[in-house]
Amino acid sequence: MGEEVVSNLLLNVRDGDEAAFETLAKQYRPLLLSVASRYDATARDNGVTGVFADLMQELTLALYRAAMTFRIDQDNVTFGNYAKKCVNNCAVSFLRKSVSAAKRERKVTSTLRSEQRTKGFIPDVSGQDAKKLLDAAAKILSQYEYSIFSSYIAGERVRSIADAVGKDPKSVSNALFRCKSKIRKYFGESISQ
Repeated sequence: MGEEVVSNLLLNVRDGDEAAFETLAKQYRPLLLSVASRYDATARDNGVTGVFADLMQELTLALYRAAMTFRIDQDNVTFGNYAKKCVNNCAVSFLRKSVSAAKRERKVTSTLRSEQRTKGFIPDVSGQDAKKLLDAAAKILSQYEYSIFSSYIAGERVRSIADAVGKDPKSVSNALFRCKSKIRKYFGESISQ
């Protein structure tokens, strides 16, 4: 595809022509697939799986942004080189975010599992004390926090709670942290340090 044809496609994309972008995306699909495959393999090597589809979507958006921002009037850079640079930069950013999120999730999950195995969410609470705790929790926690708190007290793992409420594990871990803070503040003592 010649630079003049590409320039016309870019102008049409900027005018909102979806068909023009589809044509451009088809032309650059091999680039997107190549970059996505390479970075998906790198993600798997870093313990992150199942990101290929998300990565392809991000790369397609990067191609669109490249089409919208490329300066057609410059002579020293072709759109192909510009698009390749934009797509690669997007893949690197996506990989960094994905690996970082996976590491955070593993750390939170590991910490919560360790805490649950060694002393539970709230040590030495049973019978009447547990009822008082749950009654107090019902008063001070939001409905979402209470459902997570009561499930966790019952011994459910973060991942299963997340699946049950339709949230990601990080959101559930954050809610548990808020629950602990509110309960500590309510009782005015340190619970499960």
